[in-house]
Amino acid sequence: MVELISLNCVRLGGKIPQPKKKDEPAKAEKRKIVSPPSVDSKKAKLSSASNGNGHSVAQPSSTTKTLLDIFTGVRLYLPASLEEFSKLRRYFVAYDGDLVPEFDVPSATHVMGDVPECAEDAKHVTPRWIWECIKRRRLVAPC
Repeated sequence: MVELISLNCVRLGGKIPQPKKKDEPAKAEKRKIVSPPSVDSKKAKLSSASNGNGHSVAQPSSTTKTLLDIFTGVRLYLPASLEEFSKLRRYFVAYDGDLVPEFDVPSATHVMGDVPECAEDAKHVTPRWIWECIKRRRLVAPC
């Protein structure tokens, strides 16, 4: 019997297998539960991020990026029939513009498309006007 154990010991690389204890918890239960990192630690990690080839990327760590307030004070009537309505609405509102519902068109400062009941001083603009304003980072003349 001793010879059998020593042969098995040689075959296993010198280690004698130990029988498992029944009271010992499973490996999954032994693992330490780690809570997810807090938001502050995520921000700290972002400030020292690298671009994948070993070079670090400069990123502001204490300030958050915000969009410019290009369309502040602009009240635009944007008809839902436009081809890019969703995208135009998203960008216009993101850059601090106010959309005017159809029933309130007379209060609009800018209108897109042919709207007969708009105010006389309302400026008629095109989708290209929104993209130009964003590109130049300021309000431009209606186009």
